[in-house]
Amino acid sequence: MTEKLGCLSFAQINQMPAYVYFAPVPKAGKTAMGLRKELRRTIAKKFSGAAWRDVAVKKPDGSTMTVKRLSVSGDQKFGGQQRAGRFDLYLYPAPHHHLLIGWRAPTAVAAEKKFFETAAQSIGSIQ
Repeated sequence: MTEKLGCLSFAQINQMPAYVYFAPVPKAGKTAMGLRKELRRTIAKKFSGAAWRDVAVKKPDGSTMTVKRLSVSGDQKFGGQQRAGRFDLYLYPAPHHHLLIGWRAPTAVAAEKKFFETAAQSIGSIQ
């Protein structure tokens, strides 16, 4: 992939950082399937079993939409320390770009704060 996912911001959750990544990838010359394959290969180098899956996310009007999500768990660096963590990467269909939105947090803290449940809800609210 010629573009890297850059960290736009992070928040401290119980003194451990949680990350949100945004990356618009121009559609010109790159299909969604090609981008998914490329990202899966890259992420699978560190996390075996990395795979894209269809997930239904709820929209504010109560309806649902299906998006692609790649979710991996395992040791990751948070604030300079190795911790058990989870990374969810969503591929959202936008008119001129493939929009990648990633969420990454330590597993224990994320479960307590419902971090990934909130992340899925936010994907459904994109308009």
